Amino acid sequence: MNATRRAQLIRQSAVANSSIARMQTFIESGHCKVNEIQMMFDDLQGICGRYDTAQNELDLTNDTDHFVDRELFDNQCYEVKAKFSELLHPVNETKRFRNSPLRSRGEKTGITFRGHIRLAHTVSYQP
Repeated sequence: MNATRRAQLIRQSAVANSSIARMQTFIESGHCKVNEIQMMFDDLQGICGRYDTAQNELDLTNDTDHFVDRELFDNQCYEVKAKFSELLHPVNETKRFRNSPLRSRGEKTGITFRGHIRLAHTVSYQP
């Protein structure tokens, strides 16, 4: 691989890394609007794909192992994607809990759950 192509691939990886870092900073700022989140979420797959393409080419032509860099990038992508998904599609905990197996077991024992767990206690009689 010539030096120019290698420099391009390294630059593509760096741009993807900085894009993910900016997204993570944006999320952590707490000033997120749904439309902005959706637009960034839509761009996320392309950014991750460009990184993979550049890293794959570098890995095939370079003796240097980039496993740690790739693992860090992948983890950051998953974190950002999960947070975007959470912000775009918040889970209604009460609804989710209502359909859970724990709720079913609780109903059989007479314990009622109302969006949070109430602990039942056993009173023992000691003569």
